[in-house]
Amino acid sequence: MNTWQKNITALAALAVLGASTLGLSAPASAQVPPPPPFGGPVRGERHPELRRALATLQRTEVDLRRSDRDFGGHRRKAADLCHAAQVQIQLALQNDRG
Repeated sequence: MNTWQKNITALAALAVLGASTLGLSAPASAQVPPPPPFGGPVRGERHPELRRALATLQRTEVDLRRSDRDFGGHRRKAADLCHAAQVQIQLALQNDRG
C-alpha cells in the first residue's frame, strides 16, 4: 500500500470515527451526487483513489439499506456512517478544486 492509499484509508477511518464519536449521521434524505463511472484511471484524472473509495461507499450504503434485518440498529448506523464518509470525500474533492 503506497502513501497515498494509506492517507485515503486514514481519511475514511477518521471520517467514520469522527462522525460516530460526535454522534453525527447524515439524514437518509441527504443526496450525494454520484461519482463519474470508474473504468480505471483516466489520464489527467485527479484523485482516482478517492473516486474509487466514494463509489465503494455508495454501493456499500445501498447494500446496507436494502437489508431486511436491522441487527439492533447497527446496520442502519453503518449505512449512515457510509453516507457521512461519502460527504467528507465529496468535500475533500471540492476543496481540492478550489
